[in-house]
Amino acid sequence: MTFDLEHGKTLGIVGESGSGKSTLARTIARLIDSSGGSVVLLGTPTTKLRGRKLRKFRVNFQMVFQDPISSLNPRKLAIDVIGEPLKVHFKVHGEELTRQVTDLMSKVGLEKGQLYRYPHEFSGGQKQRLGIARALALHPKLLILDEPTSNLDVSVQAQILRLLASLQKEFDLTYLFISHDMAVVYHMSDLVMVMYAGQVVERAETKSLYNHPLHPYTRALLDIAEAEGKDLTVTLGGEPPSMRSLPTGCRFHPRCPFKVDACDKVDPQLFEVESGHFVSCHVFGVPNPPSPEEAPHEGS
Repeated sequence: MTFDLEHGKTLGIVGESGSGKSTLARTIARLIDSSGGSVVLLGTPTTKLRGRKLRKFRVNFQMVFQDPISSLNPRKLAIDVIGEPLKVHFKVHGEELTRQVTDLMSKVGLEKGQLYRYPHEFSGGQKQRLGIARALALHPKLLILDEPTSNLDVSVQAQILRLLASLQKEFDLTYLFISHDMAVVYHMSDLVMVMYAGQVVERAETKSLYNHPLHPYTRALLDIAEAEGKDLTVTLGGEPPSMRSLPTGCRFHPRCPFKVDACDKVDPQLFEVESGHFVSCHVFGVPNPPSPEEAPHEGS
């Protein structure tokens, strides 16, 4: 896959579990090494950095994880969880460390009185705020958010999303926002990229993609999200393929209601259908492509 993310913008990435969203995020964050290609951040090919050079450059990108519980060291106090990056990268200690950590906690809605508490003494939403404060400690340019609200109650989700929106403006941040929640991605993102079985199947500005989805998989995700909002049930037939045994041709064709002859033979390439709107689908290579209303649904 190939994509660009402009400074100060938010790219939302959506797709079912197993589509490769978190693997992509961890590759960009250099938590796992890529098997090929390159990631370029601020003009620097980060995939080529090693050792001290990588460690020094890490201040530019940080990650907030899906599970706030497992991403925090249970043996460290809040001041140490947030302060560790400051100690390692900026050699901040003593009273100055306490001051900076206190300021960061205030930015994310935590109080000074919580400095010397362990992670288990915080609620789920507070744990995620703790993780966000830790990520902000180094004043990164890029914040990678891997489903940061999926394990939180709905009311707490809203609080965290509002916090992220305000922090983006205050710190001039760029977000890579990963979620399976189409409604959340709509409200948080400037651009949206839809992933299926390790590939990008559609990419566009948020309003364009939501108002005029092109790929059958994107249409299905939006139909399911709309049905959930109306307390109805709409399902997408079949299961995502195993990455160890991918189907020939288009990876989505075994589940696609619009399949044409080329789908099980040729892997479609991402191409621009409309200005800034890219899709990977053979349907757009045949005359009179079917409309969204013609897609059959399962369930009721």
